[in-house]
Amino acid sequence: MTIDIDGYRVLKVLKESRSGAVMLAEHEGLGARRIIKCLSKEHPDYDRLTREARIMQRFRNEAIPIIYDIREEDGYTFLIEEFIEGQSLKDYLKRHIKLSESEILDYSIQLSEILNYIHNPAHKVLHLDLKPENIIVSDHRMKLIDFGSAICREESGSKQMIYGTPGFCAPEMTESGDVDYATDVYILGKIFEYMLLFTPVTPTGYRKVVDSCIRKAKIQFTDSGEVKAALVALQKKKRVQRYEEGMWFAVTGVPTGYHSSWFAYKLARLLIKITGANVLVLDCNSDSNLEQLEDSDSIRESHEFSFRKDGITIAKRVFYEDIKGWRGRGYDFVICDFGTESADAAEIYFTKKYLVGSLMPWTEAAWDAALSSAGYDKHTAVVITEGSRKYGSSKMAKCDIIENRTFRMSRKVTRCILKGLKQE
Repeated sequence: MTIDIDGYRVLKVLKESRSGAVMLAEHEGLGARRIIKCLSKEHPDYDRLTREARIMQRFRNEAIPIIYDIREEDGYTFLIEEFIEGQSLKDYLKRHIKLSESEILDYSIQLSEILNYIHNPAHKVLHLDLKPENIIVSDHRMKLIDFGSAICREESGSKQMIYGTPGFCAPEMTESGDVDYATDVYILGKIFEYMLLFTPVTPTGYRKVVDSCIRKAKIQFTDSGEVKAALVALQKKKRVQRYEEGMWFAVTGVPTGYHSSWFAYKLARLLIKITGANVLVLDCNSDSNLEQLEDSDSIRESHEFSFRKDGITIAKRVFYEDIKGWRGRGYDFVICDFGTESADAAEIYFTKKYLVGSLMPWTEAAWDAALSSAGYDKHTAVVITEGSRKYGSSKMAKCDIIENRTFRMSRKVTRCILKGLKQE
């Protein structure tokens, strides 16, 4: 299908059918990218785009695309809207594979906030087609697109075609067609259930929220505000629990584990010097570089699975499944040295993650892999021990960069670490 629209240059056809298409286009004057949807007037539901435009123009929310124009040309209706940079939730989860407990709670709260916004009395809109493909993850923020199936609540009793997606539809969408806010809440619960497939650890109480959305619990949610309140309560509870369990840090070496063991030990000494707190270091990698410290002269006490050095408790050979067993033991700071096994660092909540190592041209691929598998985010810091940051992955733009040219804690490194702790 070849479709031209005045003032725009089509860059890519994203979806196409006999009667319409969704395209990525560029405004010829502004150079700005836009999403353009078109539908033939021969289509039995061709006024769908007009209805979508009327609904979306009500919104003024950064989580929902802006509608710029709607036109009719050459037998087609065109809807021109904002292009949101990012990945669909479906693609994002396939790429990242594992969501942390904090991420799944944060993303769920964001989605419930968006739904609460479109449901509020000023808008009274039902989306009716929430699905992973219609949710965009843009810099860890959730965006909701494609209001093609949306209706105003006042229209919910009318006999009209309701479009939904198998696996996410509420029962009433395929039975009575009598939809309401509870319909969107049900679909939201199915999105939450889908996200659970990508998290190794389900946040305590989260499954109960999901069941209340999809009507499997005794208490059923019918309002998105109830969903948000329940999720925020879970998040607050997690924060209190984390505070009681101390601050946890993950350290990963790139491309070799030696860098991580050095940094984990130096970080522990720095924390003791500054705070006088109880610090625990867990040796969570097969290289066991930290065990070499046990042979030094300053060992105060040594046991089969741990030893004390310079006021630091160092636990030996701690496997991933044993890490949680060290929670709640009265340590103010816990540092996990994962060596090069960065994937494990993505499965547990950490106050801060440090990726430490040589940054040379031939290590760029290793940094890419480490940043992806460790679930890099705003809580990640990169510590460069040698080389130049100009060889760094583009993903590093979202991380704190600490350049340290010698194997010692310089003042600059210390300041960066302290700044990171104050921001938590």
